[in-house]
Amino acid sequence: MGRINGVTAHETTVSECRQYVERRVPFHTTNKQLFGYWCTSGVYAVFSYGQHWPLFVYEPTTSKWFANEDKYGTTTSKHHGKAHPFHVTPIRLSCTAMKKLVAQGYTALAEWRITDNDMEQRAELLAGLRGEAA
Repeated sequence: MGRINGVTAHETTVSECRQYVERRVPFHTTNKQLFGYWCTSGVYAVFSYGQHWPLFVYEPTTSKWFANEDKYGTTTSKHHGKAHPFHVTPIRLSCTAMKKLVAQGYTALAEWRITDNDMEQRAELLAGLRGEAA
């Protein structure tokens, strides 16, 4: 056992982390480069190399998983493959949207994606609706 972001968490390896992700149990790898925990916004999030890069987020009111669709390096790709919950097809979001979900929860994400007047965010939403990269 160790601590990550002030939360008691199980210590595991990258190869063994999926069992914690699927059960939504706080964990961190031995080197703390991959970790997951329940956030104050009420979501369970899995991060690679810090809170700036959420890989997966579970939102309990909708029972949905979300995945970061932005490009990342070799090691983070390995983290993504090892932490991906089995038998789940997550909803793909940009890293920016994932961070919003982690910080403020699902309702804030939905409001941001639908009503925010910021042109960059509006362009991201429209690109996502068309299936394009923003």
